[in-house]
Amino acid sequence: MTNSCRKGKRGEREAAAEIRRLFGTDARRSQQHAGAAGDADLCDDAIPGYHVEVKNLASVSALKHHRQAARDAKDGRTPVVVIKGSRTPWYVILTLEDFAKSLGRATAPSGTPRQEAESSPM
Repeated sequence: MTNSCRKGKRGEREAAAEIRRLFGTDARRSQQHAGAAGDADLCDDAIPGYHVEVKNLASVSALKHHRQAARDAKDGRTPVVVIKGSRTPWYVILTLEDFAKSLGRATAPSGTPRQEAESSPM
């Protein structure tokens, strides 16, 4: 197994653990055989309604923009970066935890949904 395969699998396991913590779902690596086209990296119910691909990269240049947004955010506002490449659609970058909160799906450490998340208008 190559280092990149091991790194990818490690990233998928780490992402699944973080999704389990935040969403309280049974997130786990999907059963992939040679990465068949259309298969998600995590099982379909990791984040219901979402196809989850995991990329474990040493460097992502767009993250420096998120760090700037986090530094500059005032009054407890959630840092979000809206980014677009040439001839691409617009994308949103935010932390997995902030994504979970925005969906009203964040869980308390015990795995039970947080009260404020349940009353979220989203």
